[in-house]
Amino acid sequence: MLDGIVAVGNKCYYALGPILKRRSISQSIKIRLYKTIIRPAVPYGAETWTLTSKIEKMLMTWERKILRKMYGPTKENGQWRIKTNEELRTKYKSQDILTVIKIRRLEWLRHVIRMHETRPVKKICEGKLEGRRGRRRPRLRCINNVEDGLRKLGVKRWRTKATDGKEWASITREAKAKLKGP
Repeated sequence: MLDGIVAVGNKCYYALGPILKRRSISQSIKIRLYKTIIRPAVPYGAETWTLTSKIEKMLMTWERKILRKMYGPTKENGQWRIKTNEELRTKYKSQDILTVIKIRRLEWLRHVIRMHETRPVKKICEGKLEGRRGRRRPRLRCINNVEDGLRKLGVKRWRTKATDGKEWASITREAKAKLKGP
């Protein structure tokens, strides 16, 4: 699964490679292409993923790799060097891929909570599958990640709040503001 996640993004990037390598195209247009074509291909269906630290690290590494290629190296004192992570953060000034995934999950969670109990999507997301479970520790469900994020945001009784559209909209706005950072 891990290889497949970024493979789609790499295919999109390398398909646009001839365009992105042109010096006649400004960096702002290249970043716009990244945000509209390349980045959306990677987190497709990420609402149902269980984000482990390994997947998070892989996604951030992939995004920085693409941004480094798009922004190019820096010349200091006659020497070329790659941009640091901090330089990329200050130059990019947009939400990273993990923030985009977490916000999309919150928006999708409201739809899942309002679904009927018999819907397969709700059963899978909440982990209420039939049959016996193995002997080891149960795997994290996608809803565990979302609940953890809501707990960090200080949202209590989120299941009842998810049924009210206006209240959930205010929660997602607050989450967007907090996840964007300073």
